[in-house]
Amino acid sequence: IVITQLELKMSFTKTFYISDAEFEVEFEASRFKSAKTYGHPENCYPAEGGEVEIEAVMVGGFEIKDFLSESTMCRLQQMAEEAAPELFDDQDQQHLEDEAEQHAFNRHMDD
Repeated sequence: IVITQLELKMSFTKTFYISDAEFEVEFEASRFKSAKTYGHPENCYPAEGGEVEIEAVMVGGFEIKDFLSESTMCRLQQMAEEAAPELFDDQDQQHLEDEAEQHAFNRHMDD
């Protein structure tokens, strides 16, 4: 049996600060799945996902990604990688809240 999982990438926009400069970063990220390295070998698997790709960097409404230094882009990449898990968690929480609200609405309509 071969099990494959489609890698779902989500788009996010987040503001990051380096010194006093404000960067609005648009990036795609895939959800990180931890490795399982214990138990029966057939139940183990490597870590997957967690990739982050910066699509655009805006400052003052202007796209500046192509003009940034390598060190600034590396720092923004690191910040986006650190922010991605929390953004996925926030999205999951919002989805649960929306489902609960829809369930309550449907139950009220059935009464």
